[in-house]
Amino acid sequence: MGDAEHGKSRIAGRWSLEGMTALVTGGTRGIGNAVVEELAELGAVVYTCSRKESELNDCLKKWEGLGLRVSGSICDLSVREQRVDLIQKVSSAFDGKLNILVTAMNQITKNLACEWAKDNIRINSVSPWYIKTSLVNHLLEKENFLNSVVSRTPLNRVGEAEEVSSLVAFLCMPCASYITGQIISVDGGMTVNGFYPYPKD
Repeated sequence: MGDAEHGKSRIAGRWSLEGMTALVTGGTRGIGNAVVEELAELGAVVYTCSRKESELNDCLKKWEGLGLRVSGSICDLSVREQRVDLIQKVSSAFDGKLNILVTAMNQITKNLACEWAKDNIRINSVSPWYIKTSLVNHLLEKENFLNSVVSRTPLNRVGEAEEVSSLVAFLCMPCASYITGQIISVDGGMTVNGFYPYPKD
């Protein structure tokens, strides 16, 4: 292999998730769904979970049709026994190797990380402003509320789930290996003026 080919190969490897395994909780909707697809499209083998069996089955069928390596199971993360069962399923699926854990960082998922208790887990957390998802669509449909959000956002719009998942994917890549302990706000610039109270609906 010549120097040019070697350089391209090295750079491609730094910007790829090929060979990595990932657990993404809540992967059937919104940001979680976008993260599952982003990581899988970049080469990771992904396991996800959902509380709703029908949603999970629909997503798994879609991902299989897209040629993405994604599997999953039903799990309510608020129930310790189900978290333990999830860990066992993921461990079995990945032969005990988990490189990436992507969750909402509340007490439940902190417990999930502790219960896995492996040194090779990478926990990536993002801090988004208003993102178009089913969780907040009912608020964004209210014109006054939407205008209030947009007026506080320098980019003059709300975000898309893919704009969060792209950051998550970047943080999981070898090229971001020296970034740690940071809070990165995916907010269209909202925090430039400080953290003001959320708009009232």
